[in-house]
Amino acid sequence: MLGQMTEKSWFQSHGSDRWRPKLNLYETPAWYVVCIELAGMQCTQIDVRICEGVLEICGSRRRPELPRPVCEGEGSPSPDEMSVHVMEIDSGPFHRKLRVPSDCDEDRITALYKHGYLWILLPRTDE
Repeated sequence: MLGQMTEKSWFQSHGSDRWRPKLNLYETPAWYVVCIELAGMQCTQIDVRICEGVLEICGSRRRPELPRPVCEGEGSPSPDEMSVHVMEIDSGPFHRKLRVPSDCDEDRITALYKHGYLWILLPRTDE
């Protein structure tokens, strides 16, 4: 399936100078489905739009912080005292662009954000 999508120029990914959240692409006879990993965000921090056959997903994720209830206990680590040894979790602005297939019904696209994953459902036309 992914080979066909690449050959037919479906879901062409465009580069960006920001961090790029990981994504999965799925296909059924009636749908295209995009799943994007955006842990630690609220749905209000994510912007999804489509224009001229290009799906854009952008926003900004804050650096992870130690939850406050943990920090307030006696003997708990203080965020101000922590030194960074490894930092692999991306933060800051992100932007992904995907060219959607021509048989996608852009007027009926929906999105759902749950458990750190953004699901974008792209219905196919009846053609």
